[in-house]
Amino acid sequence: MEPDGFTQAANALVKGLSAGDAERIRALAAPEFWERAGESDYAERLPVNGTVELLGTLGDRSLLLVTPSPGADGRRYALEQAWSADSPPRVVDERLFTLVDATRVRAEGDAERLAQLATKLAAQDAAEALAVALADNDIEAVRAMVEPEHVEIAGREAERAARATRAELVGSVGPRTLVRVWSGDADATLEYLWRPHGDRLQIAFVREFSRAG
Repeated sequence: MEPDGFTQAANALVKGLSAGDAERIRALAAPEFWERAGESDYAERLPVNGTVELLGTLGDRSLLLVTPSPGADGRRYALEQAWSADSPPRVVDERLFTLVDATRVRAEGDAERLAQLATKLAAQDAAEALAVALADNDIEAVRAMVEPEHVEIAGREAERAARATRAELVGSVGPRTLVRVWSGDADATLEYLWRPHGDRLQIAFVREFSRAG
């Protein structure tokens, strides 16, 4: 499957989700995925009172961002799709990225909930700090957030920090976070995998979703 095929399929999913058209979405899904999770998941997501945006693709993966309209119920979330090699491709799996209100959760002081969310909260804290460092073009701070053995990753992220004009955390799941980074009018969304090192988390792996695929 050519990269353009995955991009076309992802754009079709954006249109189906934006229109609240469950049948159009079902037609883009592999039957096994739809029966296992897709039908019930999209029943909860539809209709969308807001915008749906294709953040980018990476091989046979795509990443969408759903943002509620001002004043609308619901939360912003990102969805990563894995597509089959069929022609046309079909969604075979999805991963949901959300954000929790860390300040509110910690203020509530529910020990059980804090324990359940410990990994997510720690990753969000680390990614928030990364987004600030990227937006501030703080190259050394960004380098220090990468595991020491990953010299190539540190170099790429340092270059990203030098070019960045804006950065924003847009989602997380477990130790994985999504940070959208702008350089002028262009942007890409990075998935960062964080691992604990002493009392801090550092970047162990990075994937980049872009409109260039």
